[in-house]
Amino acid sequence: MRRTLLIPLLLALACTTNDSYDDPQSRPEPRGGMGGGMRMRGNFGGDDELLPEANWWHSPHLAEAVNVSAEQMQQLDKLQSEQGDEIERLSRDVMVASRDIRNAVNQHDAVANDITAAGDRVATLRDQLFRRRITMLAGERAILTYDQWMKLQQQFADERMDRGRDRGGNGRGMGGRGRGGRGGMGGRRPPF
Repeated sequence: MRRTLLIPLLLALACTTNDSYDDPQSRPEPRGGMGGGMRMRGNFGGDDELLPEANWWHSPHLAEAVNVSAEQMQQLDKLQSEQGDEIERLSRDVMVASRDIRNAVNQHDAVANDITAAGDRVATLRDQLFRRRITMLAGERAILTYDQWMKLQQQFADERMDRGRDRGGNGRGMGGRGRGGRGGMGGRRPPF
């Protein structure tokens, strides 16, 4: 009975957890706003394309293209200092809590309640992180004019297309096939 309940739980958990093996290994994650485009400050829950990366306004080509004024740059820096540390802390906490799930699942005598509790902690942390990121997004949008925001969106879309072409694609993604291609795990290891 215990094993019967554990298998569906593990399958559901495997579908919802995000681990570093999902990330492309061929390119390092951009830091400090240097041309990375619209990425969440982390890779969680499929909402990666919602937010610009941290400190994007310090990227010379983006700041110039968007025409960020000195006053706007100060406002964006202030917003980053208010939100950035908490976003980084929550991102680290999500990674640690995700590790706790793997540890609970990989126990010799795995206990469903321990796995569920660890999963609930990840869900709570991801929710807090998402809310903090949305607060950051709202602040950034309030600082920029409509035209600046649209120009920023266009810059990020162009960069995503360029990254897709750099990886040998046409820049339009996987065409609905997902990360693994035609089938299977795409050469990746299983989640647990």
